[in-house]
Amino acid sequence: MHLNKFFEKMQKRKILSIYEKMGYQLLPNLGFTNVTNFCSNVCNTDNLGLRFNNKKENFQSIFDENKDSKKNEIIIVGGSTAMGMAASSDQNTLSSLLTSSSNFHFYNLAVRAYNGFQELLLAQSLVNKFNNLKKIFILSGVNDLYFFLDPNFSKRFPGPQVYGNKLYNIKKEHLNYFKRIKFYFEDTKKKEIKEQLSLKEIIERNLKLWSFFAKSQSVEIVFFLQPFYTWSLDIENRKTQKEKMNYGKSEIMDKLDDSHGLIKEIIKNACLKNNIEFKDLNEIKMDNEGIFVDRAHLNDKGFEKIANELIKFI
Repeated sequence: MHLNKFFEKMQKRKILSIYEKMGYQLLPNLGFTNVTNFCSNVCNTDNLGLRFNNKKENFQSIFDENKDSKKNEIIIVGGSTAMGMAASSDQNTLSSLLTSSSNFHFYNLAVRAYNGFQELLLAQSLVNKFNNLKKIFILSGVNDLYFFLDPNFSKRFPGPQVYGNKLYNIKKEHLNYFKRIKFYFEDTKKKEIKEQLSLKEIIERNLKLWSFFAKSQSVEIVFFLQPFYTWSLDIENRKTQKEKMNYGKSEIMDKLDDSHGLIKEIIKNACLKNNIEFKDLNEIKMDNEGIFVDRAHLNDKGFEKIANELIKFI
């Protein structure tokens, strides 16, 4: 029994090490994306850094996957959970599982560490790629909450994101001689945008924009509050079980553990205002011990469990 657990742990570590090697690429307007054209036996990305459902040798883009079958389309947006972080292969991600078990083709537009605004911008940037788009599944919530709980992220307009500081800084090497001199003497602090946004304001803005987009494309949207280990536990089990999770022990994580009600209320109310269907995936009955790799990420068994829930909303 102990030997089996040891091998399971080693296999999990091996899979996660592949994802850790992927890295990111800075990308204008969107901030960044998953590294492009990443190849491995665990995860493969296309020329935009988007994850394949099942990469073929001649595929350059995830949009090559549906050229022959021409199925009606559904997109999944979100962060690392939606992208399939910790899945043992591309075929075990939500988009791949749902494509295999339905009459729709699911495109995986999720990017690790994306906030809700980036999810929105990426989908709209690719609008010309869709021919038969019918629905949009948003599997999100944790990253926006995390960025507001972490004091290291600036809450300035248009909202906090990973690598934000790198995008705001001007590199003097890119300036000519006279502009470089001016750059040294300018009071850049006076030019900084001071406008601050709350978590509620950002989520309400994002979902309002999603609603506009959905109406313009005649598609439906479903927002799934993503599964998070401690959110699916009752209060008594939470204190004892969360210590088993290998996802860091910090003040921010403790706040995340206790913020399920807050983020759920904000998102649910924003969805109601914008006629977006809402489902909290933390309410479904889950075998927590067997499906979570850490607080935020699932194993193959977990993705299969969530896919079985998502397919009800097709």
